[in-house]
Amino acid sequence: MEDVFNQVPCLIFSVSEEGTLLSINEAACNHLGYVKQELEGKKAETIFTLPTRIFQETHLFPLLKMQGKAEEIYITLLTKGGEYLPVLVNATQKKSNNHTVTFYAGIVVHNRKK
Repeated sequence: MEDVFNQVPCLIFSVSEEGTLLSINEAACNHLGYVKQELEGKKAETIFTLPTRIFQETHLFPLLKMQGKAEEIYITLLTKGGEYLPVLVNATQKKSNNHTVTFYAGIVVHNRKK
């Protein structure tokens, strides 16, 4: 399954309720300019822009608590080089062993404004 996780052409990553990146696939790493070891175990704010972090706290997380999922959410991620990467994501939250994990799957949408 790990091979599938790293072969899909979309960005997949998971974040703990404490804000730690738990896992991230190769496509996400490639788009962001990192290798996996630079991100896993680090704070998610490494890749989340400030507007995205605010949006998550005020809109995304409450929506996930109410509905268990969120679809077609536009966020921006921060590349290693400091550039904004526009991404359209679906997200879910799951509880496991009294911990909440947020799972993201997304695609890059450079031409979203067309």
